[in-house]
Amino acid sequence: MTDRDTITGLVHGYALAIRRGDPAAAAALFAGEGSFETREVDPRFPAASRRLSLSEGREAVARYVTSATAAVRMLPMIHNLMIEIAGEEARASSLMVGRLWPQGGEVIGEYADRFCREGGQWRFAARVYTIFREREE
Repeated sequence: MTDRDTITGLVHGYALAIRRGDPAAAAALFAGEGSFETREVDPRFPAASRRLSLSEGREAVARYVTSATAAVRMLPMIHNLMIEIAGEEARASSLMVGRLWPQGGEVIGEYADRFCREGGQWRFAARVYTIFREREE
């Protein structure tokens, strides 16, 4: 298995854990000091991006994912995954379209990921999910 295959599996494994409602499995994909940040932006005004949350460390990521998925089930679908590998570090970008269950609705956004090797395995070093939302004027 190549590094690219492993990183692809990591990205899709996170989506699978979210779909299954398994925050512990999602958090286990992060490095011990890994972080997960959510942001929002109107794509027409990218400079107006704002942070919604930041969780630092695997345990904090697990708490965030647990709270974010407690009332709603997200069915994430990953698209346009692009990976760049440079030695022991890697970066990726992907789009995520998520259907919300059971109330319906859709979330669209973009992941910007950084990866590192920890204990010989690729892990998320930092994951930023930017939700695309229309800005109210």
